[in-house]
Amino acid sequence: MFCVPPGWNGAVPTDATRLDVSTRTVWLWGRLRIAQGEPAEPVLALQKKFTLEPVSGTAKSPELPPLPSTAGDELGFFKQLAFALKSNAVKPPDAALFGQFARIGSHAGGI
Repeated sequence: MFCVPPGWNGAVPTDATRLDVSTRTVWLWGRLRIAQGEPAEPVLALQKKFTLEPVSGTAKSPELPPLPSTAGDELGFFKQLAFALKSNAVKPPDAALFGQFARIGSHAGGI
């Protein structure tokens, strides 16, 4: 996957699929599942291949603060999401979804 910001024009690597994103900031979140009894090594090796790099030809963004820890918190993803949205406004097509998040106490992007 090759995420590009609004207005970016350039060459996408031949081994990647272009994904146009609506913001200038992108986080990489992912989940990999290891079933009980399966060896962890193949999944850990795959995880090490994930990268997130600035697109060449764009100004380097200032370093982002680290996301809050999710250790031992089953709702940690939503805390990280709310944290990330503080600097990324909710897009109009997503307003209804974030209205639902507000119902459970996650007030993000001014919703």
